Amino acid sequence: MLKKLALLSVLVVTVLVQSCSSVRIPTIYDGKKLGAQEIQIASNKKSLIYSKNGMPKFEKWAPAAYVKKYGSLEKMMESSNTTAFLVMKDGQVLYENYFNGIRQGDITQVFSITKVVTTTLLGIALQEGKILSVDQPVSDFIPEFKEGNLSKITLYHLAQMQSGINYDEYSKLLQTLKFYNNKHAETRLRNPELKAAPGTLFKYKSIDTQILGECIERAVGKPFLEYINEKLFTYLGFEDVVTWSIDSEESGKPKFYGGLNISARDLAKFGKLILNNGQCDGIQILNPLTNSFCKDLSCRNMENYYCNGWWYDQWSADTDVFYGSGFRGQILMLNKTDNVVIVRLGESKGGVKWYKMLRDLSTQLEQEGLMDGDLAVN
Repeated sequence: MLKKLALLSVLVVTVLVQSCSSVRIPTIYDGKKLGAQEIQIASNKKSLIYSKNGMPKFEKWAPAAYVKKYGSLEKMMESSNTTAFLVMKDGQVLYENYFNGIRQGDITQVFSITKVVTTTLLGIALQEGKILSVDQPVSDFIPEFKEGNLSKITLYHLAQMQSGINYDEYSKLLQTLKFYNNKHAETRLRNPELKAAPGTLFKYKSIDTQILGECIERAVGKPFLEYINEKLFTYLGFEDVVTWSIDSEESGKPKFYGGLNISARDLAKFGKLILNNGQCDGIQILNPLTNSFCKDLSCRNMENYYCNGWWYDQWSADTDVFYGSGFRGQILMLNKTDNVVIVRLGESKGGVKWYKMLRDLSTQLEQEGLMDGDLAVN
């Protein structure tokens, strides 16, 4: 969510003009500052497996300008406001390091990476029959959507950001911030105005995922966080605390679109689940056919490169690379062809163009083979 809000000068001016004291700029520490619900995961902790091999040399995968500017991977991470960087190949960690005050096991809010977790839960609800089809109308779960063109919005439209709801996450910054800071999220879901017919226009907007999470919760008949714990998190062997940011203590509604607070190593475990086609330790948690709603791989070739919470603009005919992306440069990148998971978390993007560089790193691990070296683990 909010990845273009890094234009802080515009943002500050907008906020000052509106004189809205309730609006604040999001940070990765909001789970602690604004309130979050801890998920009590009843599972055995499973440590990651660490490879004896290290990373390819920095200059082999980083752009020449970055090599010249920073000189080393660690210097780039420190200078770019990175808090965690983890690289996993074939299920084993090649590199794990923490920066700028964050230590191993610390959790931060990953913003819109949360969306790929929410859509994964949609897949689980589908395979359990709690939801009949991705084409099921939203009005089956939220009665307020039975009126007019709202009745035409389906779960598929929400997962694909094609609801047509009049909401612009990038251009209307104050609207986006008010949505993020709203202490009663459900009020934003009542009788929203449509700008386009459902299914006709892609527009990235977190309100779609918030509505989707509400539909899932009502479909399964139990709290969303209880269901995701029971059906997903319990199996993944998370080592650290996991919390989910809520709109307020009074309302207690999870931010389905961006509220996950998780450590880098536990996020990597979720990524590994997706790489393994929904299987973890021999258990088929997620049916791969229900995890992706992309039709004929069209999302990889369309202008928007978006499917089911994932971005595919780094995908190619030769390499299946996709990623979850969150405000301030949170990244969960998966290279399914070469079996690589990369996690980059941070306080901001720090002026680094991450996506192509991390894709190049993921392919370099396969092309060059693993390099001998010591792991950097703090």
